[in-house]
Amino acid sequence: MKLKSGLRVLRRSAKEVQIGDDPRISHRFELADPREYELLRLLETDHSPAQVRHNMVKLGGSRERADELLRMLRKAGVLTGKSRNCSAELRLPIPSRELLAPEAESRALVEGDGWPKLAQRMSQRVSIYGLGRTGSHIAMGLAVAGVGHLHLGDSRPVTPRDRGQVFGPADVGRPRDEAL
Repeated sequence: MKLKSGLRVLRRSAKEVQIGDDPRISHRFELADPREYELLRLLETDHSPAQVRHNMVKLGGSRERADELLRMLRKAGVLTGKSRNCSAELRLPIPSRELLAPEAESRALVEGDGWPKLAQRMSQRVSIYGLGRTGSHIAMGLAVAGVGHLHLGDSRPVTPRDRGQVFGPADVGRPRDEAL
């Protein structure tokens, strides 16, 4: 378990922390001991409940207090329930993960784990016929959004008028579906 992607632990005072940057949707927690802040920071990476309890004891606290903190965090909805190693994120190619990480972090604030939706999007197939000014931009948008399989259909050659954000000078004369 770990904090949802995109959430950070911020110290507000010696005995108060805020989880999340945005005060409108963040959660504040009172700490019994300032050392508990370090335990919460550990949850920014994946740990089992047993590891959390063990670290709490190392910090001078009790296993019971570790369990109490975990219950509070679960109730607030700021923890992911899965191990990061089981995440849909790992099923995506590394370049896709890097490109989609900001969206996954944003979705995690609302959905719990943004990666399953993005992995589902990667498995989708979309066909686009007609790669003029509108179709070519739609194809680029879908590719950047992480749609996994695009079937492009437009054998017309790229013309000098098509040059711009999508097609470059080297693309003129090539079939549009190959140039894109």
